[in-house]
Amino acid sequence: MAAKVTHHSGARRRVVVLAGRTYPGWNGMSMRWWALREALGRYADCEVRELGCNRWEHCRSACQLTGERARGVVSFRHNGEVWFTDRRYCEDYATRLAGELVADGVSVVVCSGLETHRYVPVLAERPELTVIYDMHNVEVALTRAIHRAAPPGSYHAIVCDEESVRLVEAAERAAVGAAHALWVCSPEDRAMVAALCDDTAPGRTTIVPNVVDLPGPAAPATGRARICYTGRMDYYPNTDAGLRLGYEIAPLVHGRGHDVPVVIAGAYAQEMIDGPSLPPGVELISSPASIADVVTGGIMAVPLTIGGGTRFKILEAFGYGAPVVSTAKGAEGLGVTPGVHYLNAESPPEFADALDTLLRDVQLRTRLAGAAWDLVREHYSVDALAARLSVAVDA
Repeated sequence: MAAKVTHHSGARRRVVVLAGRTYPGWNGMSMRWWALREALGRYADCEVRELGCNRWEHCRSACQLTGERARGVVSFRHNGEVWFTDRRYCEDYATRLAGELVADGVSVVVCSGLETHRYVPVLAERPELTVIYDMHNVEVALTRAIHRAAPPGSYHAIVCDEESVRLVEAAERAAVGAAHALWVCSPEDRAMVAALCDDTAPGRTTIVPNVVDLPGPAAPATGRARICYTGRMDYYPNTDAGLRLGYEIAPLVHGRGHDVPVVIAGAYAQEMIDGPSLPPGVELISSPASIADVVTGGIMAVPLTIGGGTRFKILEAFGYGAPVVSTAKGAEGLGVTPGVHYLNAESPPEFADALDTLLRDVQLRTRLAGAAWDLVREHYSVDALAARLSVAVDA
C-alpha cells in the first residue's frame, strides 16, 4: 500500500527527506539521501533536512531523557548515557519541526535512518503529514548479526553488544509501528520487516532500491587491472571483508603469478586494518578523494559474510564498469545472476579462482561489466528510482 498524499490541485507537492547527521565516510546513507532527493525532485519540491537539534551538545543539562515513554516511544539509555540515536531528539524541537513543515506546505516527510526514529510518531500525529519511515537497513537484524560475529572484547563487539540489539529492536519497532508507510531497499529486507513487526507492515511496505549516479556506458576492460574493495572500515562487515581480502585472498592471487595491486579503500582503512603487517602488494587508502579513481579499471572483490540492505559498493562497481566477484551475501537483494552480472565466490580459494579467471580473460570482464551496467541503468539508476517513487508516493 503506497502512502496517500493530499496536495492542492495544480500545485507542486512538497516533500522533505528528514535525515540524521552526516558523518564523514557514511557514504551509504548520504548516497541514499541524495538519490531520494534527486528522484523525488523530478515531480515534487524536495529537500533533505538534517535534524536541527543535538540536545547532547547544546542543552545537555537542561534537556534530559527520563526513561519514561513519550508519545509511544521509549527513551533509551545505553551504558548509563543517552543512546546515540536519542542525542538528536528533543520533544520541543520535534513539535516545532512538525508545525514548521505543515506551515511550509509539506505533505510528505520521509524519515530516513534510525536516527529519525523518535520523530516518526510525533510527525505522524499531524493529519496534514504523510510520514514514511525509510529503512536503509533492517538495523536490528544487522546489529544482531554483528553482535554474533564480532570477536569478544573488540571495538565492534562493544558497539554492538546485547543492550544495543535490544535498543535497536525497540526503536525500529516503534518507528515502523507509527509510520504511515515503510520503504525498504530489497525484497529480503521487506521479508525481515514483516517478520519483525506487526501484521500491517507488509501492506505498508514498498521496495525503494538503492541507486547510483550512472556516469555512462561501461568502457571495455583494457590494460593492467587492480583488485579493490571499498567501504567504511569502522563498520564490522567491511573490516572483516577487508581483512579477508588483504590477508587471505590477496596472497593466493599473487601466488598465481598476478602482480596486481590490491587496494582496500574507505574511511578508517589504515586505522582499522593492520597496515604494517599486510602482505606485499596490498595498499590501504583512508578516505579516498574519489571512489571512481579506485574502482575504474579494477575488479571489485566483495568477500562479505555479513550485511544489511544492498551494497552500494557493488552498484558503484557496476556503474564504473568494474567486474565484480562477490559472496552471495555481498550481492544479496540486487537481483543479479552469477555468471551473467558477476562471479560468485564464498571461500578465499574460490575468490582466488574467480579473480584468476578475470585477470586472464579480458572478454569475460567486458561481458560481465556490460551486463551489470545495463542492470544498473534499468533498475538502479536515478531515472529508475524516479519512476518507482512516482507510484510509491502518489498512488
